[in-house]
This record gives sequence, C-alpha cells and structure tokens, in this order.
Amino acid sequence: MSNIKYKKVISTKGIIFFVILIAICFTLSILSFTCYFDNTYKKTINYVTTSPVNYKVYLKENDYFDEPYLGMNRTYVASLIDHVDIDFNYNLNFSNIVSGNYTYYIQATLKADIPDSEKNSSYWEKKYILKEEETVPFKKTNNINLVTSTSIDYQKYNDILKNFKRDLGLNFNGVLKVDLIVKSNSKTSNLKKDIPITSTTTVEIPLTQQTIDVSIKAASNDKKSEVSETIDKSSFDQEKYLIIASISICIGLIFIIIFIRELRIKFKLSNKYFSELKKILSNYDQIIVDVNTFPNLDKVKVVEVVKFSELLDAHSEIRQPINHLEVNKNKHIFILIGDNIAYKYVLQNERRVYKSYE
Repeated sequence: MSNIKYKKVISTKGIIFFVILIAICFTLSILSFTCYFDNTYKKTINYVTTSPVNYKVYLKENDYFDEPYLGMNRTYVASLIDHVDIDFNYNLNFSNIVSGNYTYYIQATLKADIPDSEKNSSYWEKKYILKEEETVPFKKTNNINLVTSTSIDYQKYNDILKNFKRDLGLNFNGVLKVDLIVKSNSKTSNLKKDIPITSTTTVEIPLTQQTIDVSIKAASNDKKSEVSETIDKSSFDQEKYLIIASISICIGLIFIIIFIRELRIKFKLSNKYFSELKKILSNYDQIIVDVNTFPNLDKVKVVEVVKFSELLDAHSEIRQPINHLEVNKNKHIFILIGDNIAYKYVLQNERRVYKSYE
C-alpha cells in the first residue's frame, strides 16, 4: 500500500487567534508611533476636599429650655443666644504622595447688607481674626486633615450692628460670616510645578433679627479637581516607542504571511475536497448506497484505504454496493463489505492536506 504525507491545516479557532494577534500587533504599533511623534505627555494628579461643619448654639439661662445648647439646623430665639461654638473638619486627599505645608486661619466678617440688593452690596463691613494664621508642614502623605474650632460671642456682634442701625437709621440685614480659610502648597515627584489649593468653609449667622426666626447656614467647600502638567519626553522615551512600534509591525507582518499561507492551504484543500466529493458521488452513483448508519463492523476485519480508487478495485472483485454515510458537510465515509472484510475510505475536509505519494 502506498505511503502518504500529510500537513495539518489551520482551524477556524486558529483563524480567529491569528486575526486577534495581528490586530494586537498593529494596534500596539499605531499607539507607539503616535507616542513617538507626540513629543509631550500629560501628567495629572487628582484631589478631593471635604469640609464638614458642626456647630452648637449655647443659650443664656432661661425658664424655657432645660438643655444648655441646641444642635444644628434649628430655628433659634435670638434673645436667648449666648454664644455659638463652631467645629471645622477639613480634609484634603490626593491621588499621589505629596509634601509641603498648609496655612489656615479663621476670620469673621460683620456685615450690614443692603436689603434686596442684586449685587449683595453692603453698607458697611468689618473683619475680625478669630484664630491667628498658623502654618503646618506635612511630608510624604496623600491626606491632610485639619480639625479646629472657634466660639462666637453672639450678643457682642449683634450689639455692634444694633448700634450701627440706631446711629445711622438704616435698614439692613445683619450677618456674621465666619470663614475657615486653608491655603496649601504641595509638591510631588510626578509634577515639576507646585500644587496650590485654597479652600474656604463658611458659616453665616444672622444678626439684628427679631426675637425669633434666627437660622444658621453652614456651607462646606467640597469639590473634586485635578492639577495637570505637560512634560516633554526624553530622547530615551522617543527611541523606546520607535523600537516597540517597529517590533510590533515586524511581528504583525510575520503573522500576516503565516496567516495568508495557511488560508491558501485551507482553501486549496477545501476546493480539492469538494471537487473530489462531487466527482465520487456523480461518477459512481450506481454503485453507491446512501445510509443513515453503518452496520456493526465488530465481526469483520476493517481495512482503511487512502484513495477512493482502491475502494473501486475492491468493488470489482466483491461486487457489493459501497455504503456512503455523510457524517457532516466536511466528512464523508465510504465502506465496502464483503468476505468478512470491510474496506473503509474517509474523505475529510479541513484536517489534512495531501502532499505526495512515495
């Protein structure tokens, strides 16, 4: 019997695998070339500030309230207020490790605002420093936390505005604006420039109101932001991207060459397979019987032949029909049974390519 050599052909999964590899290579090369021709890149640091406020309104001795103070978000009786304690809790979080310092102070602004003014204009205002400026260094951290407090003598500032109203006879809205002002300046190894951040947390206390309907507004300055910097790439970075792009293209081209070669083999086999199948079924239709299942071959000797012509040679001696079973569209089996011998020929697509006979 003749010997035969075979070569495996790329499968459908192999085609998908090659397509993915080629796409990855050329995508990487495009990105690398883009980075190579772009002489700069952007570095960014994100930061988040939160500054919750808590305050307590302490009352004068009176016959109406048993507790010494009232909590937040209430309506207070102005004539019963003694002082207001305010607690600030300032947090600054960075996405990277930073070092530097921050400066903070607490400032109060006493204002006589013009009623219904579209520009929030004031007749008069005066600033008071409630806590002197203090500078605090920090090193190699991504979080700054400041907890500080102040106490407001409510009646002191209320009396000042009452006297102003009495002396000038003006109608205005009195308010005491208490601000925690934090200014930080940070440095990080990721950026060349400094990161300056200024944050103000405000509490507004109404003054010169009637004996009822006094409410306090606390506004924190919570926000998310970022600091970015455009940096020139070094010559080493440029060369690195060029090398990566070149290697990616070369590998991609190699994959394309292999892919095309395998596809040619695959389609050559496929054309040869369907051509041979058509030739067998049309030329030898009179001696071929289509079956759904093969008979049991356990008691006969099975001889596999490599060419359909060998099956025809056996048929000329046995004179029995050749059974044909279509396993699927890419595999057909032909069996000739006689004298306790079954001659079997398998015609199959996408598995092997016929190369040569010896």
